[in-house]
Amino acid sequence: MTRDQWLQERQTCIGASDAAAIMSESPWKSRYALWAEKVHGIETTEESERMKWGLLLEPAISDAFTQWAEENLDSFTHVSPDGNGRVIRRHPEYDFLGATLDRLVYAGDDLIGVLEIKTTDGRNHADWQDGPPLYYQIQVQHQLMVTGLPMGWIAVLIGGNQFKVFECPRFNNFIEILKSNEIAFWRMIENKTQPIVDGSDSTTAALRLLHPNDDGSEIELNERDWQDDIDHLDELKAKIKEYQADMAVIENNLKSVIGASTFAHVGEFTYSYKTQTRKAHEVKESTFRVLRRGKRKATK
Repeated sequence: MTRDQWLQERQTCIGASDAAAIMSESPWKSRYALWAEKVHGIETTEESERMKWGLLLEPAISDAFTQWAEENLDSFTHVSPDGNGRVIRRHPEYDFLGATLDRLVYAGDDLIGVLEIKTTDGRNHADWQDGPPLYYQIQVQHQLMVTGLPMGWIAVLIGGNQFKVFECPRFNNFIEILKSNEIAFWRMIENKTQPIVDGSDSTTAALRLLHPNDDGSEIELNERDWQDDIDHLDELKAKIKEYQADMAVIENNLKSVIGASTFAHVGEFTYSYKTQTRKAHEVKESTFRVLRRGKRKATK
């Protein structure tokens, strides 16, 4: 299966990487953005350099897990890729629940679990100190739900030089909650019933992709439904202006005291006031929509 075919098939199911978003635990994708992707076929997450390197390093991390497993798992014999890495396994009862597995873990001919392979920046070390981040644990529980397997492992390379393995046993009580939420979310996809819109960057990106251009038409919003939100928005904007003005006063006071110095030390903190040069560059033409408010024009 080619990548394009795999991406197309992913539209037909909820995958393991979608599970955390459905549970509102994903730092990258909101429920609304995931819904928009499945219903309207948009893609809010672009492949990053980190993701590319994650795929390139996957075989090496798999080999490191094999070495770890040989020393720590009595019954372990080997790991194996699941097909060509783009096989989508389906839940035996709910065909719309799927999972693409990084590796399968074996004891002889017996399949005993799944291996999820991750890479992360060194600055994220603290996130892994007491175990894998919750959103990755949810991902593995989804995989165990789909496959029916009892055990999962997460192998992670942190900062390019620190390797860790975490066991992720199957938690049936959580899996039942996860399955219930995913089934309900899939019904929203089927019925095109959108989730609540939130203020995340992910939702903002989804809305930008769904409605990139205006068409010149006009709609009427119910004043009773919207007036409280509009009044609250005006209050928030006024507070932001007030806070920005207060911040400017304090920052200007700091600048005046620092003067020509480069650093100013205040207790355990250090403020820097360095000279920087911004290189000249030409901004490419782009189109975007801006939300503004003005007085309604009188109708004749």
